[in-house]
Amino acid sequence: MRHFIQYHNYEKLRYLPERKPPFLEGTGYIDTSVKTIMGARGETAFLILGIGKPRRSFFLWERFEIESIQSKGEHKNAKERTIETFLAKGKGWQLIPPAKLEGKDFDEFRRGCADFVGFRAIDNLPYVTTLIALSEQNRKNSYNEELEGFCTILVSLAPDDGEVYYYRGLVRQKLGRHPKAKADFREASRLLTQILEYAMEEIPEEEREADAVVNRTKRYLDLSRQQISTTNS
Repeated sequence: MRHFIQYHNYEKLRYLPERKPPFLEGTGYIDTSVKTIMGARGETAFLILGIGKPRRSFFLWERFEIESIQSKGEHKNAKERTIETFLAKGKGWQLIPPAKLEGKDFDEFRRGCADFVGFRAIDNLPYVTTLIALSEQNRKNSYNEELEGFCTILVSLAPDDGEVYYYRGLVRQKLGRHPKAKADFREASRLLTQILEYAMEEIPEEEREADAVVNRTKRYLDLSRQQISTTNS
């Protein structure tokens, strides 16, 4: 079996990889415009998250086996070039918690991957054994204190993103820390309301219904408000 990586650049995309429920969904997904993915069915994919400014932190987010690949159609990129994108998915797991990637060996791996440009095979790089080991080590089926700590790191790296507070609130709720969970849901609601109001001002009315940012923000705002009303103080 071959091994591949896909990079999720939070600073560019402005959202975290979405899974339902967060950290517990048994299916992994990646989007890419790299056509070589069409030959990767049956292989293993790792998703790496990069987040934070000015110093970026990297985390191994999930591992899954590519079971299906489908075209999402063509669209124009930022350079007005027409490209085709593909969705690959399959059974796997999110790490609990996602493992931080750092150190000399990781720096060499990152350089060997051309700073994570595109979907690519990594079996020629020694660091693949580290990714395999970390993904096995952090394969859990329930929330724990380590995951709460990871979510707190996310909050420090993206303090203006309501979704990260929502994630931490969910973890704290499952751990029985209800007052802290409710505080997180309230902060998520406050921040998501601000983001939605800004989007409504910037996006033309006729485009709002189909806008991905508006729809995602509305969804998490509704979820946060529901949790505020149902979480014990």
